[in-house]
Amino acid sequence: MSMEMLNTLQFVELLCGYLGCTVLLPALVFYRKVKAFPAAGRFLIYFTIGNFYIINLVQVLELAYLSCRGTLLLFTLVPAGVAAVRIYQIPVGAYGRKLVQELRHFVLREMGFRSFVHHRLREAKRFLCFIGRQLVRLLKEVWPDLVFLAVFLGVLWKVCWPGILNNWGFGASDLPVHNYWINGLIDNKLYIAGIYPMGMHCMLYYLSTVLCIPAYAVLRLFWLIQYSMIAAVLLAFLKGCCKSRFLPWLGVTGFVGLNCFNGITYSRFGATLPQEFGMIFILPSLYFVVSFFRAREAELRVGVNRIRCTSTWLLLGFAMSFSLTLSSHFYSTMAAGILCLGIVVGYGYWIWRKEYLGRILLAGILSVLMAILPMAIAFLTGKNLEGSMYWAMSLIGLREYT
Repeated sequence: MSMEMLNTLQFVELLCGYLGCTVLLPALVFYRKVKAFPAAGRFLIYFTIGNFYIINLVQVLELAYLSCRGTLLLFTLVPAGVAAVRIYQIPVGAYGRKLVQELRHFVLREMGFRSFVHHRLREAKRFLCFIGRQLVRLLKEVWPDLVFLAVFLGVLWKVCWPGILNNWGFGASDLPVHNYWINGLIDNKLYIAGIYPMGMHCMLYYLSTVLCIPAYAVLRLFWLIQYSMIAAVLLAFLKGCCKSRFLPWLGVTGFVGLNCFNGITYSRFGATLPQEFGMIFILPSLYFVVSFFRAREAELRVGVNRIRCTSTWLLLGFAMSFSLTLSSHFYSTMAAGILCLGIVVGYGYWIWRKEYLGRILLAGILSVLMAILPMAIAFLTGKNLEGSMYWAMSLIGLREYT
């Protein structure tokens, strides 16, 4: 097999695996809860939930020294199944009793094998019909965008295909260090070089372990998926915030296409780096906080002021997205923080009202705690900080300590 073919097959496997665990699986589980949102909003919700769960699952299992392919699959699929059963109110108990009864009839030869298989096929057909109806509904919703999607994918492939097919190296000088840290996760050694944001490393370790692709190959190929998702969340953010339906396509196609004219600006996107991985979650956090203000205003207008409501779930989405920036790299958190300050200025009149302030403060505190909790646990158990973390703290006025 040629190297180009191997690169292509491994890239397709990585793309399907990443989108499967961060978009498709959350969509299957949470569709009923979020179906009222537009397609762009649903995508950001699924994507945020999927990344947040996978990254934190890896960190929890690593801290418990239980991380391996079996536990990763177990704690990915079983909770998803349980959540789907509860959300869709699937009568698992009744179905189990029915299945046991049919098995009993089959064993006692009161039911033929063909009848038993026919019943199972009929159930599978109903499930596939449900999935088909949702796909048809989605196509009806987004079909005018498909032409623009084809143009965007064409531009993306034109710009990036030489790097995927012909670049057989890491693409950046510091990636061997990140490869070492991912190998540490394979050995159940979280923070092997010291405490450092490990969001990207946890995701790549998960994909490497579950898909059985070597970690160095994942590091070498994931950059295009990472770059594509930066563009995808940019598109979803623009479509969620703009009134025009098609101008966001022009913006995101221009963002990718400018690489043809000003390559040095985009050079870092050609390597799988944590700073760029964290960029994926900056715009979702902004989308959720802006959507919170819109939803909260509508709720207060009709007298809704309870805890469990749409605006609260949107704030939770903001907390997860913002924590993912901090879990990936503090540079991304700085960018997200500056943009959030701009939103604070823009919505300054509303923020200080009691109906908003408490919830926003709680979401901000929760977002930071969720990101630093694994690091704090490792620190309290005697793990030192990684060298660049001391430098980062010195930038915000904190002196080095032991």
